Amino acid sequence: MGTSLARHCSALHSAQVVATADVEIQRAKELAEELDAEYSGSHRGLLDREGLEAVVVAVPNFLHEKIAVDAANAGKHIFCEKPMALSVRECDRMIRAAKANHVKLMIGQVLRYAPMFEQVKRIIDSNVIGRPFSVYLERIDTIDWCSHGSAWRGRAEFSGGMLFHCNVHELDYMMHICGAVDSVAAFTAKNVAKDIDYEDVAHVLLRFKTGAIGTLLGGHCSSLPGRGGKIHCTKGSLDFAEGRIRYKPFDGELVTTMVEEGGGESPVRRELREFIRCIVEDTAPPIPGEEGRRAIEVIEAAYRSARGRREVKVRRDRG
Repeated sequence: MGTSLARHCSALHSAQVVATADVEIQRAKELAEELDAEYSGSHRGLLDREGLEAVVVAVPNFLHEKIAVDAANAGKHIFCEKPMALSVRECDRMIRAAKANHVKLMIGQVLRYAPMFEQVKRIIDSNVIGRPFSVYLERIDTIDWCSHGSAWRGRAEFSGGMLFHCNVHELDYMMHICGAVDSVAAFTAKNVAKDIDYEDVAHVLLRFKTGAIGTLLGGHCSSLPGRGGKIHCTKGSLDFAEGRIRYKPFDGELVTTMVEEGGGESPVRRELREFIRCIVEDTAPPIPGEEGRRAIEVIEAAYRSARGRREVKVRRDRG
């Protein structure tokens, strides 16, 4: 993912990749040579480089907080891949460090920029089918998706587990539509995935502060992967999957729209462009640390619920 993000940054006219860093230094060197940049075997070596204004943190999840705080203390703006961190306390340290050093902190919740999901949000915001009160999202991947390519992905100690590593996208998007979550009830299980030490299916029920109810079905347990959802609103309903969006007001006609997932600017490039724009124009990041944090709050609550087999409140404490 770091290689992909670096290539997208390099393609933007408003930014230049000046250095790469990886503990596997050969990887940093190869990417640096491709992008005509310098390279280092540690993030410290990168942060010590003169003229560096911003960093992209794309390392295993358990390292996000350490590198982001070091970057903030070095006065660098930060784009951090999802999940923001593996605990609310780590998120708080990242937010405090960014504020104390007057740098931007943006979290890479790229699903918001995916064409189908972005169009669904536009339809909801248009009020043509009213206010959402029931949201169902499904993301089912194959049994090897989460651990594919990197051993750390399959260990909860490093990745956080399925909700942190995979379904943080869907949980963030549900809050993007419905706002803050009040309480969570979740059930998780492991059935067929062999290369991981955590759950391969999760059912998560959310109560939003607006009164809306949300349901997430997540997993990497299927031979028939897919992603989609249904949203019921006060004036009508909407469903979407595989680039097709349908919605129908109670007093109107059915509308069907096809969204080209591969058309236009890449969602990854879009989020990086927005990150760079907020630095250049000195505006707030479109997905700030506080919004990354709220997804981690919900995931922590979901795992507490699954362990205790009960509905739990989302904590609002700041450590």
